[in-house]
Formats: sequence, structure tokens, C-alpha cells
Amino acid sequence: MSITDGYSKVLSYDCGKWFTEPVRTGDVTTTANVFCENGTLAAVGTYSPTDDADLTIQIMTPDLSECLYSQVYHADHAGYYVFELDQPMEVDEYAIAIS
Repeated sequence: MSITDGYSKVLSYDCGKWFTEPVRTGDVTTTANVFCENGTLAAVGTYSPTDDADLTIQIMTPDLSECLYSQVYHADHAGYYVFELDQPMEVDEYAIAIS
């Protein structure tokens, strides 16, 4: 664990017991949340429920109709990760979808 001041603002959504009792809908599960905040999105934090997982993070329009940005990350172990975007983006209303 480390302490950082690398981000000026942190927005979060706690989905409760997701990490101890993961939501699953088959081989690939996608969850999403809409955020309404102006600024630069530079990273996304999320839990990996399993070891050796490939996670796709998508920045979407708020109605989930269009993907604005997509990046694949690898989580070596189950746990919480902060993944930096290769290209930080300016946002206002947007959704983050993670598969």
C-alpha cells in the first residue's frame, strides 16, 4: 500500500459486497456507473475478483450508447487496482464500464 497525491479529485461508487460476493453473468460480466463531474479523467480504480484477470475499462456516454475510450488491463492477483489511462481525457457526464 502507498499514499499518493497523484490525483486532485477522487470519485467513487461502492457497490457493497461485490468483492466478497461477485456479480457474475456468464463468461464475461460488465458493470457500469454514471458520473457527473467535469475534469480530466486520468485513472480508474476497481477490484479484480480473481487472480490473472484481464479487465476491459470503457469510458462511455452516460446512456451507454457509445464507447469514447477503451483500454485492457491485466490484474495479476485478486484485489484493488488503480489503472492509469494511456490517454487522460476531459469529461463531464460519462459512464465507466468494466468487463
